Formats: sequence, structure tokens, C-alpha cells
Amino acid sequence: MDIPRLGIAYSSTDFDRYVNKERDYHPRPFDKAGDDCAAMRLLKVVLLSDNDNPSTPIQCYFLNQSRFASKVFWERVRYTALSYTWDLATDKSNTEDILIHDEPVCVRRNLWDFLHTMREAHREGPY
Repeated sequence: MDIPRLGIAYSSTDFDRYVNKERDYHPRPFDKAGDDCAAMRLLKVVLLSDNDNPSTPIQCYFLNQSRFASKVFWERVRYTALSYTWDLATDKSNTEDILIHDEPVCVRRNLWDFLHTMREAHREGPY
């Protein structure tokens, strides 16, 4: 079953995209035109402090692209690469919300599980 919105048809496995479109969420633009096809974003997970409740929503932010535009950065940085489209998102039970720059974003459950595991292991992403 397709989920129609403003003439755009979403597959029934794209519930996360539908929710984000309804929220009018779009990631911050890349620095230069055409970078959306040739560049990437690095996401950093905000770790919990000792006083935080483990059920606190997962909070993340994108690193500033200029920070990782140099060769020196890539010689020193360690990060985990992950594709998050493996799972189907057919309804709310297949998705969770995270916060990116304090904005709610609907993601597929497998990405949420990964980010939750990273946060629990005190791994924030690129370091």
C-alpha cells in the first residue's frame, strides 16, 4: 500500500521517510552543490552522563564538513561506517525517533539499535 503525500507515493516499506517528510525534516545541506552525490556526513552520538537516564532519547549531530576535509583528519580519525537501509520500515513498530541537532528524526529500528549500542558502549563515533 502506498502512502500518498502531495503527489509523492511512498512504498509501504518507507514509513520512516514518510514520517520525516511529514515533519518537514531534511538534513542540513552540503557545503557545495553536487556534494550530495559525492560527499558524506559523519554523525556523532552524544554520550550519556552518569546522571542521565538510559531511556533518554538518542541525540546526535553531524560533524562540520570542513573539519574532515583535510588529509590530516583522515590519517587520525577512527569511525564506523554503517548502511541503515537493510530493514523494512512498514509501520511505527519498525521505527524509532532520534534527535539530530535537537530535531526529531524517524529512523529504522536497526539504525536505532546500532546507535543505542554505541551509546551504551560509550562509543560516540568519529574520534
